[in-house]
Amino acid sequence: MTMNVKPQPWPLWPTLGFSTLIIGTLLGASTAIALVAIFIVMAQTPGAEVQDFTQIAKSLETNGLLLAISTLVADTIGIGLIYFFVRLRRSITVPQYLGLRGISVKTFVLWHIAFLGFLVLSELSMKLFHQSDQFMVEAFTSAHHLVPLFIAVVLVGPLFEELLFRGFMIPGIARSSLGPTGAVLISSGIWAVIHLQYNLFFMGILFGFGLLLGIAQLKTRSLYLPLAMHSLNNLIAFVGAALTVR
Repeated sequence: MTMNVKPQPWPLWPTLGFSTLIIGTLLGASTAIALVAIFIVMAQTPGAEVQDFTQIAKSLETNGLLLAISTLVADTIGIGLIYFFVRLRRSITVPQYLGLRGISVKTFVLWHIAFLGFLVLSELSMKLFHQSDQFMVEAFTSAHHLVPLFIAVVLVGPLFEELLFRGFMIPGIARSSLGPTGAVLISSGIWAVIHLQYNLFFMGILFGFGLLLGIAQLKTRSLYLPLAMHSLNNLIAFVGAALTVR
């Protein structure tokens, strides 16, 4: 008699361990790219000395060209690592693991209405607490070439982050004693914290957005929905920066 074994993702600790390795590799690659950029600027700046290192590094924090290159390189490496670790779990296919399945048009529309509601609440809270997000505007003005920045911010960045935080982390954490609720909370918290370019207020908004994306993934069992909402969010920010600059 043949037993049908339900495909299972990695358990809790391998999930967290592999996720830490992926994030660490991402940060290492981003740091290496930033260091190369700093040394290039120093080499091209007459009279630049070692003590100017910090000032140059600060000036490159919101550089759009560096952001695009760093995101495209580091996130591509991250996507490759996610695929590698998922393939190591031979009892489950990549689409099954990551939730690469379609959803109905009705579900897609309803969740995007919820996303727009969240967007409105975020904007109202920014006005209430006198907060403004200048990161994308500064990145936009210093990008030199907008196509790489668009691909990085609207396509590759969301793809990597959704594959890792909603596609890879949530299934592994959810099958532990922490359950689906713990999985959404933990993945959203880590996702918010790694966005070091933002202050605590915007990290809080990102945490809330992460909760929405995580719940969407749990309810639909599809990664395509949170990926679409994430990309739309970044597209709105990109267009907003373009309108502000022009």
